[in-house]
Amino acid sequence: MKKSFGIILCLIIICAFCISFAANFKDVPNNHWAFSVINKMSSDGILSGYPDGSFKPDKSITRAEFAKIIVASLNLKSRVNIHFADATDDFWAKEYIDTVGGYMNYYYSDGGVYFHPYDEAVREDVTMAIVFALNLSDKSYNSSVLNRFSDKSNISKEREKYIAIAVSEGLVKGNANGTFNPKGKLTRAEVCQLMSNAITYLGPTLSQTVRPTNTPRITPTPRPTVVPTIQPTIYATITPTKFVVGDTT
Repeated sequence: MKKSFGIILCLIIICAFCISFAANFKDVPNNHWAFSVINKMSSDGILSGYPDGSFKPDKSITRAEFAKIIVASLNLKSRVNIHFADATDDFWAKEYIDTVGGYMNYYYSDGGVYFHPYDEAVREDVTMAIVFALNLSDKSYNSSVLNRFSDKSNISKEREKYIAIAVSEGLVKGNANGTFNPKGKLTRAEVCQLMSNAITYLGPTLSQTVRPTNTPRITPTPRPTVVPTIQPTIYATITPTKFVVGDTT
């Protein structure tokens, strides 16, 4: 009798745990395509939800938010010294932007260097950043892997190599409709999947060494009412040994 009671009690506890896990966010049901990774990233303290109990999985993220997410997830270290004119000392994400400058694209304009922190993060930029963060930028690749995407021609030429590497390594797969949508906005659900893929790629042992034990929780950040628009004239991308600069006009 006692044994049966113990089994029943265990089952009740397990069920209660599963229910509470499934109910983490009211707008992420357990049949949502990113349910598992959203809850994993949340439990790991990488991203958090909103005060109303929602996660807003389809909401886009800014470049500043992505900077914080990738730095916190992979415990990235600064490897270049860049002063961004639009990331001042009192800007909430300055330390993350300064760090991610060695892995992510940025802009030159009017003699200054800009990160555009309030711009929405786009898929081809963050894919390239992941490749650099995982030290895969020099890995051999076959550009033919991009033929699977019907919108391959929309991928920026200077991004093709890095996206091909990411696809070859299983870091990104594209959309169910056969597109990659390189200029598309990155959503909160998508960034959870992308970072989960990156952490999985590192493997259990390596991921424990690169991720901090107490990662800062990423909370939704308010955007200013007015954001100055900076039109870049020169576009810069990072390579391991030098900056490659191309005129975008």
